[in-house]
Amino acid sequence: MEKRHNLILLNVFIILSIGLLTIFSISKNKSFLFEKHLTNIIFSIFFYFFFLKLKIPRKFFLLYYFITILLLLLPLFISPFPKRWIKFGIISFQPSEIAKVPFFISLSIFLENKLKINFKESFFLLILCLFPFLLVLLEPDLGSSLFYLFSFYVLILFKKTKLDIKFFYTLPSIFLISSFNPIAFSLLLIIFLILLTFLEIKIFNKIIILSISIIISLLAPFLWNKILKDYQRERIKIFLNLLKDPKGSGWQLNQGLIAIGSGGIKGKGFLKGSQKGLAFLPAAYSDFIFASFAEEFGFLGSIFLLFLYFLFFNNLLFIIREKEPFLESFSLLTFFAFFYPFVLNIGGEIGILPLTGIPLPFLSYGGTSMLTNFLLLSLLRNFQRSIFYKW
Repeated sequence: MEKRHNLILLNVFIILSIGLLTIFSISKNKSFLFEKHLTNIIFSIFFYFFFLKLKIPRKFFLLYYFITILLLLLPLFISPFPKRWIKFGIISFQPSEIAKVPFFISLSIFLENKLKINFKESFFLLILCLFPFLLVLLEPDLGSSLFYLFSFYVLILFKKTKLDIKFFYTLPSIFLISSFNPIAFSLLLIIFLILLTFLEIKIFNKIIILSISIIISLLAPFLWNKILKDYQRERIKIFLNLLKDPKGSGWQLNQGLIAIGSGGIKGKGFLKGSQKGLAFLPAAYSDFIFASFAEEFGFLGSIFLLFLYFLFFNNLLFIIREKEPFLESFSLLTFFAFFYPFVLNIGGEIGILPLTGIPLPFLSYGGTSMLTNFLLLSLLRNFQRSIFYKW
C-alpha cells in the first residue's frame, strides 16, 4: 500500500510542476503570483510530512465536528461580504476548504462502528452534513456548500446501506434537479415507475419515496427565485445557452473555450498563449487554469494532464478497497474531495457544467486548497499506517 501512496505523490508532483509552468507563463508580468504559488507548495509539503508522523486520535467525534462548525462560523462574523475569506495581516485563508479535514475525521469516527447504516443513523448523518452546507451557503458559496451536502450522498451510496434508504435520499434530489426541465422530469418519472416493479423494496416504502420525490420537485421555482443568487442563476443560464450575452455574463466561458480551441493539437507553445497574455481570459491562474494550459500545450498536452489525473484517481480508488470502517469512510471522502473540484472545474471550463470558481486540485493557484489537499493525503497515509492504533 505504501507503493500506492508513493505513486500518488509522484502524480501530484508532476501535476504541481505543470501548474508551476502554467502560472509562471501567466504571471510573467506579475512575478509575485508565481513566487507566492511556489511558497504555498513548499509550505503545504512541509505540513504533509509533519502530519504524516503525528498520532491523530480517532476518538472525540464531537470535538472534530465542533472545530468544523467553528471554522465555518468565523467568516460569517469577522469577514466582509462575501464572507469566504479570513485575513490576518498578509495571511488569508478560506475556512470552507480547511474545514474539510476535521469534518472528514468526525464523520469517519461517527461511522466507525457501524457495519451497515440504518435509517436512524442516515438521518443523523444528514443533519451532520446539513449544518456545514447551510453555513457555507450563507457566505454565499454554492459550489463549496454543495460539497458538504454531497459528502452525505457519497457515504450513503458507497457504504453498506439498504436499497430503500439509498433511494429515499437520492431520488428526491434527482427529481428536484430534473424538474427544471419538464421533458427530463417526465422521462425520469417513467423510468422510476418501471424500476418500481423490479426493485426489492416494500410497496409502502416505494409509495413514500415516490410521493416525497414529487413533492420535493415542486420546490424548484422557490429554489430558483429565492435561494439562488442573481449571479448563480446567470451562470446556469449561460451554461444552458453559451451564445447568450457573449460580451457580458457569457464572456468568461466563451473566452475559456476560445483559449482551449485555439491551442489546436500541439498548442501555441510555452509563454506564447495570447488569451491570458492579452488579459482576455479571466482568472487564468485559478478558475481557468486548464484553459490557460490547453492554449499553450494543446490537445496532446491536455490529454497528458488528464491522464495524470486518471492515474491519481486510480491509485486513490485502490486505497478505498480497504475494508477497515474508519479508513473506508475517510478514503471515500478524500477521493470525493479531489474528484468533486476536478469535475466541476474541468466541466465548467469546457462548458458541460455551470461555472463555480472552484480550483483544480494541485494545478490552480490557491494556498488554502493546496494545504487542504496535502493534509488530506498525509492523513490518509497516516491513518493507513496506524490502522490498529487508537487513543
